[in-house]
Amino acid sequence: MDNLRSRTRLAVLWGSFAILGAVWMGLALWFPGLSEQILAGQYGGEQITDGFLMLIFIPFTLIPLIMAVLCLNLNDKANRWTNIVVGILFLVFNIIGLFEPGDGEPPVTTTTLDIASIVVPALIVWFAWKSPKQQA
Repeated sequence: MDNLRSRTRLAVLWGSFAILGAVWMGLALWFPGLSEQILAGQYGGEQITDGFLMLIFIPFTLIPLIMAVLCLNLNDKANRWTNIVVGILFLVFNIIGLFEPGDGEPPVTTTTLDIASIVVPALIVWFAWKSPKQQA
């Protein structure tokens, strides 16, 4: 029972992380001037292409959703270590993202989402580390 609870907890956290990514991308459209840039086919000085969109979609939405499925299907040891490693990668990536220069003062909404995008992978790593060890 503890193993199922641990796997479900991790899957829900990964699903929540995917939702955070989607919400962040949706809210970004409301930033002043960004809608106009996107309509002009630009984002942050980069041309919007299919490859560019995939570079945004894969890490912010697809990988967390795949991780949610893997949480429920990998064996105990692989599940534990996959969650720890991928969770640490997202945690480091999001901490580094806090220090990227922005266009002035960040809105409260994005600051809240940035904090949540650090807390959720930290919880994933913590719960994966504390998950029940593989049964002998």
